Amino acid sequence: MRSLLAMALTTGSVVAPYGFCEDAAKAEGKKLQGTWVVVSCEGDGGKVPKEILEKEVVRFVIAPDTITIKVNGEIKAEDRYTLNPKTDPKAIDLSDKEGRKALGIYSLEGNKLRICWTERGKTRPTKFATKPGSGFDLFVLEREKK
Repeated sequence: MRSLLAMALTTGSVVAPYGFCEDAAKAEGKKLQGTWVVVSCEGDGGKVPKEILEKEVVRFVIAPDTITIKVNGEIKAEDRYTLNPKTDPKAIDLSDKEGRKALGIYSLEGNKLRICWTERGKTRPTKFATKPGSGFDLFVLEREKK
């Protein structure tokens, strides 16, 4: 009898935190939903010139479970994503249609969103920075004004 009670209590303590984390991720996801415009971008330590960002407008359209990347209105990528707002920095995982994952981190401050992720199959970044050979891409986005 005691072992069944212990198992029930253990199961409850495992499920409760998971549910809490899931609720936190959903709440965080709601904050991210909308259209975001890339205001700066760098990859492997190289910054994309502002002139290119002005010419090729890049938008991230964030829905409840997908991020669609558009360049001048044309869809370039659509990935499913999951969030873990309990880590430091907060984690975001993207999965393409083939199930390949890109691991990343994100930070939301008002209408400014920073996302740093890695090439698929590589380790998650720990800082919002890139350097040559890192395979990291860093995006700074602002919420699109209506």
